[in-house]
Amino acid sequence: MIKHRLRTLIFFALPMLLSVPVLAQAQTIDPRQCAAQTTAPAEVESALDDLLARFIDPQDATAAYFGYAPGAVMLIETPDWRYFKAMGVADIATGAPINCAMPFQIGSNTKTMTAVVLLQLEEEGLLSLDDKLADYLPDYAAALPYGDEMTLRQLATHTSGVFSYTDTAPNGTPGIMEGDIESADSMSRGYTPDELIQFVIDNGEPTFEPGAEGAWAYSNTGYVLLGIIIEQITGKPLADVYQERIFVPLGMNDTFLWNDVPAPDFGLPSSYYQAPFDVEATLWNMSQGWAAGAVISTADDMNTYVRALFAGELFQKPETLARMMDGVPTGSGSFLQYGIGLGEKLPGVWGHGGQTLGYESDLGYVLDEGVSVVVWTNAAKDLAVAGATSVDAVLVAAGVVEDPNAIATEAMAAQLVGVEWHWQQLQVLGENGSSMPVADPARYSIRFNEDGSYNVVADCNRGSGTYTRDGLVLSLQSGPLTRAACPPDSQSDPFIEMLGSVTNFSTNDDELNMALMVDGEVNLMQFTAAGAGENDVAVELVGTTWQWQQLQSMDGTTVTVPNPENYTLLFNDDSSVNLRADCNRGRGVYSLDGSQLAIVVGAMTRAACPPDSLSNDFVQYLGFVASYVLEDDTLYLSLMADGGIMGFSPAGGG
Repeated sequence: MIKHRLRTLIFFALPMLLSVPVLAQAQTIDPRQCAAQTTAPAEVESALDDLLARFIDPQDATAAYFGYAPGAVMLIETPDWRYFKAMGVADIATGAPINCAMPFQIGSNTKTMTAVVLLQLEEEGLLSLDDKLADYLPDYAAALPYGDEMTLRQLATHTSGVFSYTDTAPNGTPGIMEGDIESADSMSRGYTPDELIQFVIDNGEPTFEPGAEGAWAYSNTGYVLLGIIIEQITGKPLADVYQERIFVPLGMNDTFLWNDVPAPDFGLPSSYYQAPFDVEATLWNMSQGWAAGAVISTADDMNTYVRALFAGELFQKPETLARMMDGVPTGSGSFLQYGIGLGEKLPGVWGHGGQTLGYESDLGYVLDEGVSVVVWTNAAKDLAVAGATSVDAVLVAAGVVEDPNAIATEAMAAQLVGVEWHWQQLQVLGENGSSMPVADPARYSIRFNEDGSYNVVADCNRGSGTYTRDGLVLSLQSGPLTRAACPPDSQSDPFIEMLGSVTNFSTNDDELNMALMVDGEVNLMQFTAAGAGENDVAVELVGTTWQWQQLQSMDGTTVTVPNPENYTLLFNDDSSVNLRADCNRGRGVYSLDGSQLAIVVGAMTRAACPPDSLSNDFVQYLGFVASYVLEDDTLYLSLMADGGIMGFSPAGGG
């Protein structure tokens, strides 16, 4: 849950995680050389070997959050040397080793190819990115909400707001792919592009109006629509268009679009959803990805593609590549900004990622140094999601490339000092993640001073100490501290103990996140600046009717709410809130302090609802709300005292 927000934060923790020594178990695995001999300097080769081992190591520090894979392949090429190795197995049943020449499903890296063709057609005067969807597909434009307003650029930059057919629909219908892991029949079912779009027409709701300021939401639907338009303009199947315009000119002989279950003679390794690899995804039907994610390739071919793309070889005009990289901010952890089928992963590091039900892959290119990165694994959930970012961290440490985060790091450090930070919640990451809000944040605060000291308030106690910082790595050394007996509900001792375990930090305006390791898992202490958000109106909350969908308890149990439309919230910009609790109606007020949210329920009708009604429970839970997070158009309300998390979805009205 709330995975995108946490992924943003976890990327700041990557330098710390990458500094953790690779366990001896992983170090004993001998990575296999690929056909082209690795020529990297010995110390760089060793560091990359260690990183490659981490992709498949269940004991690695990153495995609790990212997962791990049976096998991994990694190719890095610079102007001076090349690294190309594989590690792990292609089939967990037979133990057959994975090798560098094996093809893999590149997933959403296919979007870069759809975008390339789109820009080529614009160069040829056959379309404009500012054309409307309705200019080419009037029937779809008429059937989709705001369809007559969407432009091709908005579809390509994920700013159209069109619902993604891979997501669970607001009406509860599992998205295509979303529910596939539960059924072999669903996994292998084929779809036409028209059927993918029809799913959205029948079940989806727009995430926002096309081009809404500051709005960005990743949508596979947008790229399927672009694929249909490309076929319409060229008069050819998309697979042939890719071949003629990209694969053949670049000599990518082992790359093709496939719209069925991969044939055994393709030579793909067995693939799995996630550890412990009890769901095999080898029979996933790639028609479910099509123009958004159905190309099969090899690491060598994809490296050829990445280097040619950023050399401008696929375009007639040099400015076309610049237009492809003219991006919009995303607010996500995957990209700083997103252009036409390309995203900036770190300052100066561009590329894309790809995930199918059985593969994770990542492409990257360091612009200033001319370094290309291709990473892939035969599982859908593992560290390969941060492949290019992880490789970049190793190359920065080895002095191969400049640190892209140096300027951003110093800016964060400047925000750290001189602010009173109030502790808002503890986020426990990993497979069994949870959120534990702090009942009274002002009782727990820390202030960093320019002289390397800090002052701390731990409920009824006060203290001081010193801190050291190296980049984003942060270490706190506790000094004198009073030892008063605080109230029974006090978090004074755990607060001080956690501060002593801090390993690194990130700041974002009025927010501070400090990471720490607890029992092998990454936890985040989240703070806001004193006074931040006071009397603010959370624009993203206001004007939407939120339907209560589920309650997740701290033990991981999830209770689904029957008839969500009977339990709703509507936040108004005058700090009032309207609520429906089954057969009852009421009104209340809410207050905000950053991400902290308090709801006070006022006058309510008191009708006798049906015996199975959750009316009383709903009202009671609202009184315990401590904080909120809005992610992927889903509102999560965390309840104090380990009460769990209420999940809401928009009803589509305001």
